[in-house]
Amino acid sequence: MKIKEIKIDKTKILKLFKKAPFFIANHTFIASVALFLLALLIGAILFYKYFILVQKIDLSNINENFLLDEQGYQELRNTWQKQETMLEQSESKEYPNPFIKSLPFPEQKVD
Repeated sequence: MKIKEIKIDKTKILKLFKKAPFFIANHTFIASVALFLLALLIGAILFYKYFILVQKIDLSNINENFLLDEQGYQELRNTWQKQETMLEQSESKEYPNPFIKSLPFPEQKVD
């Protein structure tokens, strides 16, 4: 038993890719309906995966307790508090306007 070797003709594939935009342009209604159906199919698959399947899963059998690492939580809280104080300090700091000396107003005299 011999296995037949499949030969792929690259020129036919290239011709197909060259003709595809013209076919789509000539048949825009069919192409738009096909794209709409494709988007509808992808949306339905995502809806089923992330909404329907999630509701079917029974979570009442889970008996695992969530343990919180107190030390890690305190470190995270301290980091947040430091960042909040730095943010509050930066809001109260006044920065000088760098354009006052370089752009005089018409009523001001330049010395």
